Amino acid sequence: ALRTARIIRQASNALSEAHQNGILHRSIKPANIYLTVSEVGTELVKVSDFVVANGAKRNNLDNAKYLSPEQLEGKMPNFASDIYSMAVVAYQMLIGKMPFDFATADQLLKAQRAGFTALPSKIRADISPAVDDIFIKALAYDSTERYPKARDFGDALFHALSESHEVHEEIETVNAESNA
Repeated sequence: ALRTARIIRQASNALSEAHQNGILHRSIKPANIYLTVSEVGTELVKVSDFVVANGAKRNNLDNAKYLSPEQLEGKMPNFASDIYSMAVVAYQMLIGKMPFDFATADQLLKAQRAGFTALPSKIRADISPAVDDIFIKALAYDSTERYPKARDFGDALFHALSESHEVHEEIETVNAESNA
């Protein structure tokens, strides 16, 4: 969870920098997020392969599963579209599966319209319900209900997962001490 928090925070910060310069990514997915190591041995995240696209619906399910509802509907993407895609990647990293069940792009769009319900705290006991609220906002069907900046999403997820991890460690320590 903490590694996911660090990676998504860095990727979200990079995405925010692009957005501040008026650049949309349009294709956030795991293959476009690279992990490297700095000269001092710290993990660095790079976002690459920015796409120049017209917003047309894509039929390739491997790519479509990371797209926002507006992109699946063939509408022009916006900054909130990139944030949505980043949230899908974050959810997949954290939970190990996609936030929606689907077999086709049309089923995915229908699931997105119905709303996000696969709450992380119900799947992993070490995750706080505060993380659920972050994903509910980031994966909102209506793009105006999502985070205004990618950095806001990354920071919120980082803080919630960090706090969740600290609480979980404290509970484990208390349990270990009472069993001793």
